[in-house]
Amino acid sequence: MACYTVVRIIVLILSIVALAFAVIGVFVPFLVVPASKQNELDALNMTVRSPSFDISKDAATLQKFSQLAGSPPAKSTMTLWKLKYGNARDGTTTVDLRDEYFSCYAGNMLIQAAEGVAVVTCVLGVANLILSAFTFTFAAVVKFPLALYFFLSGAAAAVTFGIMLNLYLHGWCGDASMKSSYWDLTAGFAFYVISCVLSLVASVLTMFID
Repeated sequence: MACYTVVRIIVLILSIVALAFAVIGVFVPFLVVPASKQNELDALNMTVRSPSFDISKDAATLQKFSQLAGSPPAKSTMTLWKLKYGNARDGTTTVDLRDEYFSCYAGNMLIQAAEGVAVVTCVLGVANLILSAFTFTFAAVVKFPLALYFFLSGAAAAVTFGIMLNLYLHGWCGDASMKSSYWDLTAGFAFYVISCVLSLVASVLTMFID
């Protein structure tokens, strides 16, 4: 009996932590452009402007310079909904990802899917927390639904960070990948990975509640 109580407590704790990571992950950046990008851009700028620069031999360098110069500046951050440019002195220059950044059809659908499934992750997380509390009194009733909800919550979190990883590695609508534009995955992405793992672990542990 004591063993089952410990499992219930662990499941409840996992539900709280998984929900916390999912909710916080919605508000913190998924991607960030490091400050080092500006140093790289400055170095390429000097190379391109050098009298010895030969465009016929260094076309790749020029292409890289053009790509970096045309992408968001250093210290830019991106949540699931907004892009904040790093050169905003007043901190208010933000754009909506659906309307102004992922503007083509495929990119727009992907970012909307990530946003929507992230909300689903949070909603399922709340349901998991409530059901986890009921395992102390109605374990036989909530055990199987809770295990299923934990699994669905983990799957939703995986879809969210999976879509963002796809945009990061492969780009969209013929645009270059975010990785090639000096974006780095950051806290929001990590939080959803953690939330996914915790939910899946909780799903398995729930089956041991009796």
